[in-house]
Amino acid sequence: MAIDLLKEKIFASDVNTIKQSDMWRLTADKTSDGDITSNLERVDDASFGLIGTGMTESSGVFSFPETGIYKVDFIASGVRTVTGTDNIEFHIFSTIDNSNYTLLSYGVLGAYGGQLYDQGIISTIIDVTNTSNVKVKFRTASHADTNTVINGSSSSSETAFSFIRLGDT
Repeated sequence: MAIDLLKEKIFASDVNTIKQSDMWRLTADKTSDGDITSNLERVDDASFGLIGTGMTESSGVFSFPETGIYKVDFIASGVRTVTGTDNIEFHIFSTIDNSNYTLLSYGVLGAYGGQLYDQGIISTIIDVTNTSNVKVKFRTASHADTNTVINGSSSSSETAFSFIRLGDT
């Protein structure tokens, strides 16, 4: 009897499992500062595995498919070709009222002289309590005069955004 109760708890249907997992990417190089608002696509490689319905995107603003706690990653790849000191910032912003955005995570790809390719990842955890109001967007900024690029590609995820629902809110 005790073993049956234990099995029932272990294999319960309401166990908190990953119900949503999605990944998007930048499809073309971005050479200007500001929000990433275009050239975005859901990863479409043959081996990509979407779980659930996935995120929706409009002008760079991502909406969540259901409430819950989400891990959001921004994988940035860039190149700087200016001599001297320069860097590329990348940011994750979110809103809980569909209007006012707050910086949640910040990263820097840095260089000193010459041409340097670099990649970095920043992450945050977001409590999505309302799918109409809680949204996320991504931004880049550079501290160089010219020749600073966030890499994009439609055939590989050079700069990408991942969303994984970890559990209930």
